[in-house]
Amino acid sequence: MEDIDGRFDAHLNSNHTQAVVTIYPPHGDGKEVTLGEIVDRLRQMRVGHNLRVDAIRDGIQHARAVAMPMEVLAAQGVMPVDGQDAVIRHSLPKNLLRRYPPKHPRLSGATDWFSLDPAQIVKKGQELASITPLKLGVLGKTCTLPTHDVPYMPGKPPDGAIGDNVVLDPHGVRAYATEDGYFYLKEERLTVIPLHLFPNEIKGGEYALGKGAILYQGASDAQIIVEEFLAVRGNLKNCTLRVSGDVLIES
Repeated sequence: MEDIDGRFDAHLNSNHTQAVVTIYPPHGDGKEVTLGEIVDRLRQMRVGHNLRVDAIRDGIQHARAVAMPMEVLAAQGVMPVDGQDAVIRHSLPKNLLRRYPPKHPRLSGATDWFSLDPAQIVKKGQELASITPLKLGVLGKTCTLPTHDVPYMPGKPPDGAIGDNVVLDPHGVRAYATEDGYFYLKEERLTVIPLHLFPNEIKGGEYALGKGAILYQGASDAQIIVEEFLAVRGNLKNCTLRVSGDVLIES
């Protein structure tokens, strides 16, 4: 067998948090690499933080014993810990919440308020989603001297932002409706369209119905005030309407 001296390779990983040495044993009567040679090379590479001298010594011995190359973690800095993305858990299935209010089949551009999915109707103060906040991460340290911080990948904010008529609690972990209305994802933002539903006929008196209202059985002898839209199914008898926006009446 030809006499071949042992050798070693040393390299740093991409962020210099680890130094790795590959030790090749000698063949025949070749000379073995020494601990001092390896340490000197690492020093030349400016490796000095958490130098694992015992692990290198054991690697030399193990490479000789098994007559095979031995890879050794020769120095260990501090690995960065990446952050964690924020996660929104909606109170309703996401595929349901992506349904925008349906369009009216006969009136171009108008919303068909009578075809809203009842599952998406929420009450003021109702919890709409819980949020696991993002975690930023932890800086690492190089094993080379002088040590340097190693950046981490920060966590990402939630995909779905907070939209109209939705508010976060003081801790930023729960989202609530600030109005009765229709809950959906508008461009991935938690959104509530304010509206009040009246399944029975409104009779007599004055009614300030907020931003939007749906009357399923009409009204009689009533004064109705709505800020943005009013949808009525049934008859309006002796009623006064004051609406700033659209009015849809299906008799």
